[in-house]
Amino acid sequence: MYTGIGCPFCPIVKKRLVELQTKMGFQLQEFDVTLKPDVITSKGIRALPVIEINGQFHVGNATSEQLVAFITENSSRKK
Repeated sequence: MYTGIGCPFCPIVKKRLVELQTKMGFQLQEFDVTLKPDVITSKGIRALPVIEINGQFHVGNATSEQLVAFITENSSRKK
């Protein structure tokens, strides 16, 4: 998960992911890109939060249901 200071949706999505983590058993890593925006802009992304799984991205706010679908769909993909 890519986050940044001042992002209104980052804490909301992070909380949802932490809750889903115990149910779904995935590892969550958080990267603050506040001082390193090129990390995501180099991928053509201009908004936060960003969830990355196996090279696939979900950008912006997401419901728990949307996160489950994104995680399920992309966890089985190979890098």
